[in-house]
Amino acid sequence: MLTKGWDLIYTEPNGDKEDVYQCKVCGKEMKVQRNKKTVTGWAHGMACSHGCSEKVLKDIFTCSDHEEGWHKQAKQLKILSQKTHSKYLSDIYEKEIEEILMTKKETKKGTDLYL
Repeated sequence: MLTKGWDLIYTEPNGDKEDVYQCKVCGKEMKVQRNKKTVTGWAHGMACSHGCSEKVLKDIFTCSDHEEGWHKQAKQLKILSQKTHSKYLSDIYEKEIEEILMTKKETKKGTDLYL
């Protein structure tokens, strides 16, 4: 599952302008789909499905590794690291994230169940 702001970015259509975004999880350059009609969130999707709104034209940037188990685990740990109020927990998360990104392997199986 893609997470807006991490491995999914919507921008206004830029025509010929070559925007480049890096995945906030793994740092890889994101793929782009230009000028796509889409919904930009859950509420927008619900409004469109009930005829209260229409899809909007956006450029959509996604990480090509977003479905990999190691990427899902790293993203979940980055989110936890960002949300915790503890420096010590954040340091622990960051150390594990570094290992995951270096090896491109999950350190614990089944983490994709949570995202």
